[in-house]
Amino acid sequence: MSRKKKKKRYEPYPFPELDLHRIKHSDVRPLVIRFIEKHWDSDQTVQIITGNSSEMKRIVSAVLDEYQLDYCSGNPLNPNNDGVIRTTL
Repeated sequence: MSRKKKKKRYEPYPFPELDLHRIKHSDVRPLVIRFIEKHWDSDQTVQIITGNSSEMKRIVSAVLDEYQLDYCSGNPLNPNNDGVIRTTL
């Protein structure tokens, strides 16, 4: 009798995350604003996945600047991945 191997489940980060993969640049700004306002005053760290697009990072950074939020780029668990921006709301 053969047993099927269980796939390892992806464990999500313990904080809210917005993944912008496959999102058009023209749609990013309102999505980021909605995400920030949804989690505003939560005192949570949030993560926005931009991928490697420098334009995507620029748009997200501009919105975070408008909200006067401090943020950092990169994933501390994977220093080679700079397609992530984190901020605390």
